[in-house]
Amino acid sequence: MTLYEFNRLNMMDGMKAINQFGTFLDNYIDDKERCNLYAIDMFFVEVVYNPKQNKIEELRAFKYGHKLDRYSNLTDFGWNHLKYHLNHRFIDFTSYTLNSHID
Repeated sequence: MTLYEFNRLNMMDGMKAINQFGTFLDNYIDDKERCNLYAIDMFFVEVVYNPKQNKIEELRAFKYGHKLDRYSNLTDFGWNHLKYHLNHRFIDFTSYTLNSHID
């Protein structure tokens, strides 16, 4: 599945794709939202949950960049999954802002 194909899905089908193809990497929590980060093929997806409304608000799909910065505290387990995911899909680590964590 490509990023383009994923972005064409509605919320329900996007969640099905995450459940079927996604690898959970980490989560992020602040006052307004809670996000789970997943890797699918050559892109990432954040599942954004609003705790005040008790619902999933959106799915944010992206390939790289500043959106990964909020996950800079990934555990060794999370970083190992991220490195595995990236290495097996031939993505250049230099395009990621979090490359200081990568061996």
